[in-house]
Amino acid sequence: MTTTASRALVLAGALLAFPAAAEEDEALRRALEGKFVVVEVDLPASESGLDLRFDRVEPLDERQNQSRLRQYDVAIRRGDEVQVTRVKLKGDHIEFHLDGGGFDWARDATTRTFSSTPKSNREKELDKLIKSETDSSRKRDLEDERNDLRRDRERRDDRERRDIEEYNERAHRRDLEKALRSGSRINLRFKKKVPPEALTPEGLLRHLEPWVQLAERRGPERR
Repeated sequence: MTTTASRALVLAGALLAFPAAAEEDEALRRALEGKFVVVEVDLPASESGLDLRFDRVEPLDERQNQSRLRQYDVAIRRGDEVQVTRVKLKGDHIEFHLDGGGFDWARDATTRTFSSTPKSNREKELDKLIKSETDSSRKRDLEDERNDLRRDRERRDDRERRDIEEYNERAHRRDLEKALRSGSRINLRFKKKVPPEALTPEGLLRHLEPWVQLAERRGPERR
C-alpha cells in the first residue's frame, strides 16, 4: 500500500470516529451535567484539579494532589455535595467539572509582574561617551550625570516594586476568594484513548466510584 493510500485510510478513520466521539460526549453531558455528587477526596482550588491516571496501578497520585492542595488551597472538601457543571471528552481523557471546574490561575489571576525600567537613551549615550572620553575632568562630569540618571531610575523602580508588592497581596487574597468559590475538576486520564467502558454515564461513574458518589437527593436541594 502506498504512503498516500495509508494516509487516506487514517484520515477516513479519523473522520468516521469524530461523529461517534461527538455523540458520546453529548450523551455524557446530557446524562450527568446538572447532577449532584458527593466527593470523597479534597480537590484543589484550581482548574488543574485532580488527575486520575488509569494507565497506572494506582490512579490517584496522593503526593501530586497534596502538592496542589498546598499550592492552591481546598475548593471542595471530602464529603461535600456538589454539582456536575460540565463533562468534556478530550482525546485521551475526560474532564469532570464540579461547581464550575476550577479557577484558571494562569489566565484569570489579577496579580501583576514587576519589570525594571530599561536605561534611557541618554544613559546609553553617556555609556558610550564615557568609554571614548579621554579628558578626566570631562569624564567625571559624564559619569556624575549618568549616575544621577541611574539613581533616579532605580528610585522609581523601588517605588514601583513596593507598589506592586502591596497590590499583589490584595490581589492574591481576592483571587483566592474567587478560586475557593469556583469549584474544581477531576481529570480521568487513559493511555492513548478513552476506553469504551468509560464512555457511558454508568461506566464513567464506575471509574469515579472510589472518589465520587452520585448523590441521592430527596426534597429541597441541600448544600
